[in-house]
Amino acid sequence: MMQNTRKHNTRKTAAFRFGLGVMTMLLPVVLFACSSSNKGATNTTTTTAPPPVSTTVAVPRYNAAKNARKTVTLTGCAYSASGWSAKGQATNMKSAAAGLSIVVDFTSTGARVIDTKIVNVPKLAPKASKAWSVSGAAPGQKKINCVIRQALYT
Repeated sequence: MMQNTRKHNTRKTAAFRFGLGVMTMLLPVVLFACSSSNKGATNTTTTTAPPPVSTTVAVPRYNAAKNARKTVTLTGCAYSASGWSAKGQATNMKSAAAGLSIVVDFTSTGARVIDTKIVNVPKLAPKASKAWSVSGAAPGQKKINCVIRQALYT
């Protein structure tokens, strides 16, 4: 009977020692992770201010029933001394006369919007097309993409 008790105590002692060993190894890691000493540490952050946005524009709220994006094309995106310009073609695919509101974003190569311009195409007869253009966007920026964000019938 004494022998069984001794085996049982040996097992408890081994488990206790194993647990104690694991805690002893983890304690320095936990304490190190919780410390907040900044002696001799310096944090240096360099940031570059984003280019200023030229104007605030009220972009028309998207309305799926007025979506005209498939009827508008972008045929050019160019830089000049006055800024970027975009041009394209708009076609009225409706059965009645309708105008179009085209939102053009001028974005960085990383797709960050730098400037936004809105082009309002006057009413066009059904199936009629008209060239559109907008200029003066993002002056001073050298690498810009022109993107049609949305086009809506008005």
